[in-house]
Amino acid sequence: DYAAPELLSGGLPDPRADIYSAGVVLFEMLTGSLPFTSSSPHLTIQRHMNDPVPAIRDFDPELSDDLQAIINTAMAKLPGDRFQTASEFSLAIRKGRVGRSLPPARSSSCPQCGAPLYRDFPLCLRCGYLEARLAPALPIGRAGESRARSALLITGPGEPGDRFPLDLRHRLVDFVSRIGGDPRRIEKRIPRLPFFLLRNLTEQNARELGASLSELGIESRVINPDNPEQRRFARRKIARKFGALYPRILLIMAGMSGGFVAQLNNAPQVMLPLIGAGVFLVLPTVTLIGFLRPEIRQNIEGSRIPTAALAKLASQLEQPQARSVIQRISLSLAQLEREKAKGSELEQLYGGFQEMIAQVQALDGELSRLRKGSPGPDELKVISQLESTLQRYLDRLLRHSVEVDRVRLAKISVGGEVQ
Repeated sequence: DYAAPELLSGGLPDPRADIYSAGVVLFEMLTGSLPFTSSSPHLTIQRHMNDPVPAIRDFDPELSDDLQAIINTAMAKLPGDRFQTASEFSLAIRKGRVGRSLPPARSSSCPQCGAPLYRDFPLCLRCGYLEARLAPALPIGRAGESRARSALLITGPGEPGDRFPLDLRHRLVDFVSRIGGDPRRIEKRIPRLPFFLLRNLTEQNARELGASLSELGIESRVINPDNPEQRRFARRKIARKFGALYPRILLIMAGMSGGFVAQLNNAPQVMLPLIGAGVFLVLPTVTLIGFLRPEIRQNIEGSRIPTAALAKLASQLEQPQARSVIQRISLSLAQLEREKAKGSELEQLYGGFQEMIAQVQALDGELSRLRKGSPGPDELKVISQLESTLQRYLDRLLRHSVEVDRVRLAKISVGGEVQ
């Protein structure tokens, strides 16, 4: 009833797990009830891991919003979003309010298991689903990189010329926000199928993004300009879209050009060539350029920290504690980058992880190899030694991850109350 989510999921705890438990105690003291109860221990565990903290005003309307904020912070699902020390928790209780404002972390649900996905983190912490992230855009015109430049064409569901389904557009906007793109163009209008979502991608990144979109029910195709078959596919799709939409565009233009009719009567020898050029040259060219324009703008620099690579590494580890620690590290670094930390500061913090993560990966692989089959006495002795070594590295990683969280919280502290 009082355990932190990372304990219940088999992760490696640190002192912030005790802060979660203290938050449960505070909730119980104020309301006379535990925050999460159910008919079975399994359901209680699931509620601790997934459900938001209940509103304390449902138990006592006179309790304040500031007390709710304190409990919400103490009982945050992720250790990095809680009070980082008991002193910070105690100070918030004495002052009656939280001394910092944490941005909301959640954005949507995992398409495989329905668990919450975190905006800054590409891995589902429940089922291990790994979502792609937008890699740095390739600089246009750089020698030797033209062959790597690919595009992602959204092709369905639907036929060329159809509006992109509204429910899928909401999912797409959310997905684009998570991967690091700018969704404002799609938010303002509903595109017609097919449309280019992104350009200037590496082919591998385009395929990864396409695979993540398919999990959302969105059909896409990678278009590499150096691949004749892919070029022909894109041309056929765009041509069908043009054939479906251009007559409508002409009707709209005709309805807006009443003044040209009068001019045509006055000077047909001048106006007829102009109208012909507009209908058969200018307007089709402008329309096609609009069809080829990508809907999403991307950051040329991209992420300075390989968060997706860390998350992918974590998903491949066999030891649950190692997996949990590296997931926590990559999420903390991603959130720190979102707070606009300096590049040198991020690289320094990430650099402190690299060697230890490599050692953890090597130890995890060796332990997995030795545990297969029926290890003998000598193998069991080696396994015990490797487990002790792995535990020391995990302890060091945890201490470093706490430092990353302290730096992140310092950047979002209010009035300097959190030091």
